Amino acid sequence: MLSQVHSRLTKGDRAIAPTKILELRNQYQSCRIRMPDLELPVAAILVDREYYSLFKAFEKPSQVLAIAAYVGE
Repeated sequence: MLSQVHSRLTKGDRAIAPTKILELRNQYQSCRIRMPDLELPVAAILVDREYYSLFKAFEKPSQVLAIAAYVGE
């Protein structure tokens, strides 16, 4: 299933990106991938023979800074 998602690029701009909404567990396979610039594998999913890394979103800037400092060590 493809949907249109509006995402903010700059203050006044909006872009429409085709997005696949995964509703069922059998639509993807969880895995870990190695990135050339990272020491440890990254959580990811495999969808239609393409890999997508996962990331965590935070609400507070202080949380982002704490994680960035931890990852940067």
